[in-house]
Amino acid sequence: MGTTVAGFTQAGGSGYSELSNPTAIFVDLNATMYIADYSNYRIQKWLPNQPVGFTVAGGHGNGATLDKIGA
Repeated sequence: MGTTVAGFTQAGGSGYSELSNPTAIFVDLNATMYIADYSNYRIQKWLPNQPVGFTVAGGHGNGATLDKIGA
């Protein structure tokens, strides 16, 4: 087991190592984390032992098209 640290209080943004109002998290059997990054309208995937995540859904604002996630 390891420890993943994703940001700290009063810091957030839209970079790959940043989250802005994360609202939900799912951890699969391989310890991969999927995080709903509410204010960035995206789902971030964080692999075990990696310092940054990457966007797997959304990330292009609020909306109903395939590249967006509705709030």
